[in-house]
Amino acid sequence: MDLTTIYNDARTLVNSNKMDEARDMCDLGIVKVAQHRLEGAQVEDKIERVKIGVWLERFWFLLENNNLLL
Repeated sequence: MDLTTIYNDARTLVNSNKMDEARDMCDLGIVKVAQHRLEGAQVEDKIERVKIGVWLERFWFLLENNNLLL
């Protein structure tokens, strides 16, 4: 599953008030980004034409703005 799909699914789950599933989807997205970083990718590198730093911000903001942080 690509990051765009994961992010869009997480947003859909938030809108459907399925918060536990949305949190899991955000966590999955962060893990996928972390895998790229472990392989040597830098914050300015791109995944699916989007900078890694932007992906991290998207997932963290979705978590924070919807009170999904544990």
